[in-house]
Amino acid sequence: MTKYKLHHLLEEQVQATRSNNISSDINVALLNKISETYLSFERKEKELKQSLEILRKNQRHTNLKLENITRNANHAINNITEVVFELDLTGNYVYLNQAWETLTGLKVIDCLGEHYSKNLKRLRPKDNLELNQLIEQNFKSFCKVLKLKNSNGDVLWLDISVKKIFSTKDEPIGYIGTISDITSQKEKELTLVEEKDKQILANKAKDEFLSTISHEIRTPLNAVIGISHLLLIENPKSNQLKHLNILKSSSEHLLSLVNDVLDFGKIESGNIEIESVEFDLSNSINGILASYANIAEEKDINFSINIDSKIPKKIEGDPTRLSQILTNLLSNAIKFTNSGSVALNIKCMQKTAKYAHLYFEVIDTGIGITKKQQKMIFNAFTQADTSTARKFGGTGLGLSISKKLVQLMGSDISLKSELGIGSVFSFPLRFKLNNAEQPTVLNDSLPESKNSLDGISVLVAEDNKVNCIIIKRFLSKWGVQLEIAGDGVEAVEKFKKGDFDLVFMDIMMPNMNGLEATKIIREFDTQTPIIALTAAIGNNIEKEYGEAGMNGHISKPFNPNMLFSLLKRKHASLAKKANT
Repeated sequence: MTKYKLHHLLEEQVQATRSNNISSDINVALLNKISETYLSFERKEKELKQSLEILRKNQRHTNLKLENITRNANHAINNITEVVFELDLTGNYVYLNQAWETLTGLKVIDCLGEHYSKNLKRLRPKDNLELNQLIEQNFKSFCKVLKLKNSNGDVLWLDISVKKIFSTKDEPIGYIGTISDITSQKEKELTLVEEKDKQILANKAKDEFLSTISHEIRTPLNAVIGISHLLLIENPKSNQLKHLNILKSSSEHLLSLVNDVLDFGKIESGNIEIESVEFDLSNSINGILASYANIAEEKDINFSINIDSKIPKKIEGDPTRLSQILTNLLSNAIKFTNSGSVALNIKCMQKTAKYAHLYFEVIDTGIGITKKQQKMIFNAFTQADTSTARKFGGTGLGLSISKKLVQLMGSDISLKSELGIGSVFSFPLRFKLNNAEQPTVLNDSLPESKNSLDGISVLVAEDNKVNCIIIKRFLSKWGVQLEIAGDGVEAVEKFKKGDFDLVFMDIMMPNMNGLEATKIIREFDTQTPIIALTAAIGNNIEKEYGEAGMNGHISKPFNPNMLFSLLKRKHASLAKKANT
């Protein structure tokens, strides 16, 4: 019988049977096979233990990494200033970061599991309603600014963003969102809005004041200037002529001062628009020549206007503002020149198919301006020195207004001057050219001729008796048929009964003002021209006139020639219509 060395576990089992001898070859082979199985199992067990140990080490490493990531994520989320929250589909909180406690004063642990609306009871009712509706609706995301009070009673403005979250099967599982405290930003915004509203109200009050004060000053001025015009054209005695010219000149000077102040206010508030209309430059300049030739002659200085022959007859721009600029510059030049000359030169620098580039310069041999004074001469309310204001008068606004107007036209004024020798003010401007044939434009400086406007019927709405006398004298002299209405109510009644070709409408009248009267007339007549003839002025007044249905306006004190020219155009239009 052969004895074998067996695996220790098998040997223990054999010994347990008290038979250590193996009697047959079959038994030997079987035991040998069993022994090999034991050895194989032992080897596999050892390998498995080694693998498990490696897995345990890897798991510990992974867990440490996850713990670190989670710790960092929680640290980051809990240290950001925005609230981060998560809701289930019913609106209950399932997550809140630490910023929630800072914002609301409520503990996170106390709010988890509660419905969001319980913690937002201090919302304005409309905001709460909107939030409830949003939760009930099928939305993917929304943003909303809400106003509420926290537990301390402080007003908060919150910017809330919410997004619906979905499972991998694209099924909704809840909501995630953020809440940002924008109270500081909102308070600044509200402060700015409040300040803007105050500024709007202040500008409105300023505009109303300018309109009122303009009406109050211009109304008596209209009477003074209008009467002086009437007296001058009614063959006054030679010993009266000088006094009448002084009266007319002084009243027009006062009017120019008023205009300077009112125009400056409009420019400063940005409510002056530069127009673009076709006009005859020569006609505009001739009007300026007529205005200053007599003044220059009285001072015994040579006054000349030189216009380049290359300049086209018709150009497009703003003739009113251009005249205002040149008038201010020439007025100063003549005022500060006691001997020598004043000249206005207009040159054509370049002409293309679309534009004419013109160069304007006003040259005088007056008192001149020092280098130091030149730096501030264009500032508002500034003159060379206080003695200048006392000696020559003026508001110190003329040059400031002129410079701002030129800048609005896309250019700037240059100054060259030497004390005791004179000054040169110059500026370039570009004007559009319209090469198409245009209808003949009547000359605004047409002389007043008797009965030249026969056939025109005009309604004048005016409550000031002196103004009524003045305009009636002018219109009657020209052959215009007219009726006077003392207020807006009477104007509407007379318009309904009469057949008028034109209406001159004052704005500030008792019972019903001119704007209200115009609106009523426009309900049943949209064709008859209605022109505002008013002393009122304001930053948005032209817009108000247009919205009321007016076709234009003439400021008081009115220029008789301008009034005549407007009526002459209407007369020509009626004559043309009658012939056809």
